[in-house]
Amino acid sequence: MPDFNGTVRVMAVAWSKSKLGHGTSDVIVRDAVALTASAPRFITLGDEATLDMSIHNLEAPAGDYRLSVSQQPLDLVKGEAVSVADRPLSLKAGERIGERFAVKPTDVGLVTYELRVSGDNNLSVSRRLSFNVLPPAGDIKRTTVTTVAANGGKLTLNPDLVAGMIASRTKVNVSVGPAARLDVPGLLTSLDRYPYGCAEQTVSRALPLVYANAVAAEVGIAQDKDLKARIEKAIEHVFEMQDSSGAFSIWGSGEGDLWLTSYVTDFLTRAKEGGFTVRPIPFNQALDKLQNYVNNAQDFESGGEARAYALYVLARNARAPSGELRYYADTRLERFSTPLAKAQLGAALAMIGDKDRAERAFKAALAMFDADDAKRKSLARNDYGSSLRDGAALVTLASETGFVKSEAPRLVNVIAKAYLNRTYTSTQEQAWMLLAANALQDQSKATKLSIGGNPVTGSIMRSLTVEDLAKGLVVSNDGDSSVDAVISVIGASLVTEPSISKGFKIERQYYTLDGKQVDLKSAAGGAALLKQNDRLVAVVKIESDEASGRVLLV
Repeated sequence: MPDFNGTVRVMAVAWSKSKLGHGTSDVIVRDAVALTASAPRFITLGDEATLDMSIHNLEAPAGDYRLSVSQQPLDLVKGEAVSVADRPLSLKAGERIGERFAVKPTDVGLVTYELRVSGDNNLSVSRRLSFNVLPPAGDIKRTTVTTVAANGGKLTLNPDLVAGMIASRTKVNVSVGPAARLDVPGLLTSLDRYPYGCAEQTVSRALPLVYANAVAAEVGIAQDKDLKARIEKAIEHVFEMQDSSGAFSIWGSGEGDLWLTSYVTDFLTRAKEGGFTVRPIPFNQALDKLQNYVNNAQDFESGGEARAYALYVLARNARAPSGELRYYADTRLERFSTPLAKAQLGAALAMIGDKDRAERAFKAALAMFDADDAKRKSLARNDYGSSLRDGAALVTLASETGFVKSEAPRLVNVIAKAYLNRTYTSTQEQAWMLLAANALQDQSKATKLSIGGNPVTGSIMRSLTVEDLAKGLVVSNDGDSSVDAVISVIGASLVTEPSISKGFKIERQYYTLDGKQVDLKSAAGGAALLKQNDRLVAVVKIESDEASGRVLLV
């Protein structure tokens, strides 16, 4: 039986070949001393909570008892319970009393308290209460960008970086090298924390992981032993969102999205090339869908994002129609509306060996990316894109195919500046920036660094805990050229970050159920009084100076 005081119904059924019978009886089940307790469902770190107990002497003799409250360790094997209260208790026969204890947890996470009443004749009744302690401010990101001078320049990492942060919920990511401004550890941490599971976001989280262990080996950090299982779980998850035609849609229902179908199939192709298990039948159905789309596509005046991506994915799988590719490069190149679409066309041409047209397509993509085209930036995009995403994808495709590689450092600088000015980035932007960093690994091999006195050839990419910084950690540049360094602190803070407005304004107003407005000052950091059982309606108003886009309010 679980912890229970009350009436239990016991039922029994008996049968033979020719007879059937049953019986039912209600039985009272209770401890000699009934103990019931309640606690809040959750609190915020820094709050004080009250544990309420009701103690009823039902059948035990009158006398002296002991009431104790202890906080249980997270590790029940190695940890030890911490006493919160321990006091004597006097109970008369049949007496019911109430007790209260104030508790103030010192860390975030699940906390468990054990409440116990003990007495003579081995009487011991206990209850356990568990609730979550939440951080005052989650998803905090602080980024520091600096340069480490050549020939002995040093960067010191110390506990000041994590002042005011909650140690158990915080990571410090350090990147030093030519692609440091792309902040690979920080991007991986952001994607790994992303909670949503539609097709686009699932692929955005899993796509960079295809190369994660290869990057880890290059920079000398521990490889993820669970990586294969994580990627193959993502593969199976997106296959659940495929329809009978081979197309993928955002949540697995509704009409297939052709740009998304190309994106998912690109991920499946890269995973297959990386040795991960991809079921051939649904994979070939996706390629057939893209092939049918390209073969039957109508002419267009502008756009072409889904068409260019489909051609690129088909080329990567040696199924691209070379005649169609050359036709688009010769007669329709300027009609493709985004730098990414032109770069994908160039990459597809490179894969079929048409270097001249590939070079032309890449240069057109670069020219479009550089152009200050306000109209293009303000248009609604159906390809989940942005200028930052397109720039990162340009670096990736150019580096992978070997075209316009000389432009890569300039593009990295442009997209890194845009990234560091952002408070938040989309999963698309994060995924393609990680692919760009992977494609640039060859450029970092000439870098000579050391961390904690240990030499490193190539870039440094580390994810550190708060404990790692306790004694300080020094990064030295032993090479002949200065290098960039990016330190990003991601986690939960003891203090709420100040409000900011970058393109959006959010207002909340509160009303009673009969429509009267309430001045709830506590919602903005002040103080307000709410009585037990008060119910309010919150009205959220969002204003944006962006013309359009895909927005998620959390």
